Amino acid sequence: MSLRAFGDALKTIFKDHALVSRLGGDEFVVVLEGKEVLNPCTEEISILLSQHRELYIKQLSFSSGIAVRNGFESTEQLYQQADQ
Repeated sequence: MSLRAFGDALKTIFKDHALVSRLGGDEFVVVLEGKEVLNPCTEEISILLSQHRELYIKQLSFSSGIAVRNGFESTEQLYQQADQ
């Protein structure tokens, strides 16, 4: 599975619930409004990664970060918060 195909799969998982974008390299960002969508989508991403690992790469790692906008944080601040 290519990174493009993986990104397309993420878009399918989140459908109309989020903005999915590739930052560069193998980094993707998913922007959600409201956290009620997060748990079901996290499970689907885990399944997608498991399938990807089994089919193509045995040593695939995954990390994620979450940032919640509480006020007037900038995009950069949210990215830094999620990246910690």
